[in-house]
Amino acid sequence: MSIKNYKLFNVILIIIVSISCGKEKEQIKNSSPNCLIISPLDGDEIKVGEKVNILVEATDTDGTITEIHFYINDIYIGVDREYPYEFIWDTASRDIGLYSIKIKAIDNQEAEAINTIVVSIVNAPISEFTAEQTEIFREGTVQFEDKSTNNPTSWSWDFDNDGIVDATTKNPTHTYVKAGVYAVSLETSNDFGKNKIIKEEFIKVNIEYGSVIDYEGNIYTTVKIGDQWWMMENLRSTKYSDGTSIPHVFDNDEWLMLSDNNNDFAYCFYNNDPSLNYGALYTYAAVVRGVPYDGSSHVKGISPDGWHIPSQEEWLELQNYLAANGYNYDGTIGENKINKSLASNHGWVESTSIGDAGYNQENNNSSGFTALPSGYKGNVNGRSIGAGYTAGWWSSSQRDSKWAQHIAIHQYFSGLDCYDGRRKAVGYSVRCVKD
Repeated sequence: MSIKNYKLFNVILIIIVSISCGKEKEQIKNSSPNCLIISPLDGDEIKVGEKVNILVEATDTDGTITEIHFYINDIYIGVDREYPYEFIWDTASRDIGLYSIKIKAIDNQEAEAINTIVVSIVNAPISEFTAEQTEIFREGTVQFEDKSTNNPTSWSWDFDNDGIVDATTKNPTHTYVKAGVYAVSLETSNDFGKNKIIKEEFIKVNIEYGSVIDYEGNIYTTVKIGDQWWMMENLRSTKYSDGTSIPHVFDNDEWLMLSDNNNDFAYCFYNNDPSLNYGALYTYAAVVRGVPYDGSSHVKGISPDGWHIPSQEEWLELQNYLAANGYNYDGTIGENKINKSLASNHGWVESTSIGDAGYNQENNNSSGFTALPSGYKGNVNGRSIGAGYTAGWWSSSQRDSKWAQHIAIHQYFSGLDCYDGRRKAVGYSVRCVKD
């Protein structure tokens, strides 16, 4: 072989070897590792304060895993170099919200692989609420609004904090029918726990008062009970609203001469003493001004303009409203035990029977009606009797030509006494109701 040919052969050989080495290097290029977060799972909810074990599976087909790096929201938090690959993440200082968990697997030739999931940090609710208004009149409705945090899924409202759940909706309303100051509580819950808040003296419910003036200029305080407006004082007018005077009969013997009819008009004061503030006592005829209730039209009678004498049905409406809305002395519903809710908180003869007007009188008059024990004018001896023991009022309804319907409360009876009738010449008090 010539020297020229030999040199050419060596060049070709070098080129062949170089190509072969390049191919060999391509064949042994390092593969990236594989990694996967197997706990927790993507989308998991984690209660704040839990210590979460982030568990990782990682493999490398052509080498070994040397490190697993751990990140929360792309911030490095730790590393593990031994199988099983894991890291304990303490969530105690974390806020509620979404968090990314990222891992980076590194092999012995520094190739990398990444896996990322997103989890939620959650917690039991923190209960909070507001009210549209916190001071109202009776029969007022309050709109409550839930302001709880941490995504509650159930709500238990107690609008008077008596231990009874009153509503289970998120933003309920409640109508208060009794005056007073009420604590309100709300307990919320979700899958991670529950929380309760109580706001003491949160809702103040007032009695709504007004006033009316009679022909003589006497001013009477009025009170709203249910849908009715009542005088909260007994009438003391001696004239009708057109100025006509009512006969004043103060002599007992002269009162005895009055007949049970619709024509004998008369009034007097208990023991002829108007300073007792009981109001006046009237015959039925004077009250309705000779025109009994006919079942359809209000009887104005002795009432100031815009008011009328309540019929028996209107008295029963008052009774039924109070009995149905918690005004019974024992807190029951339905039965007529409303005596104490109507009676004034003073003036009654003391009693030891719990439902009587004279028992613990400071607890009387939750309705605002303020019934003083004003007694009545008898038709047997013409005397004033019953003060301290009874309060009675005429209705506009009559039973027959000699008897009319009469309403009373007594020192010894727990309910409102709706009599079948009393003789028309008896002198009773008058409460008017607004048209």
